[in-house]
Amino acid sequence: MQAPAAPVSTYVAQNRQNRIDRYGHELFSPPTGWPTAPVRCGVISDIEMPRMDGFTLTRNIREHPVLKDVPIVLFSSIVSRDNEKKGEQVGADAQIAKGNYRDLVATLAGIIRQRDHR
Repeated sequence: MQAPAAPVSTYVAQNRQNRIDRYGHELFSPPTGWPTAPVRCGVISDIEMPRMDGFTLTRNIREHPVLKDVPIVLFSSIVSRDNEKKGEQVGADAQIAKGNYRDLVATLAGIIRQRDHR
């Protein structure tokens, strides 16, 4: 199997539902020839989305037995103390205002580094 032209995240997203339907949960094995080094990942989510808001997504990830420890940063133009409290309640690791891309990258990288040293 050759690596798809699209980034891995797009490849996984396109095949996600088929894998969930088939296995009951998401499985991903890199195609032959792809690097197999451990992957450090995290979730960056907006709060306002059309089908599911970022708070619900975060809560669902935290309740998932495999994904529960994945770092989650909420990245939104709606920054308020109320949203920060909601984010904390559902288990978001941080909340960054849109436009602060350096803070976003630094925050997520810092959370991943912390988790690596546990």
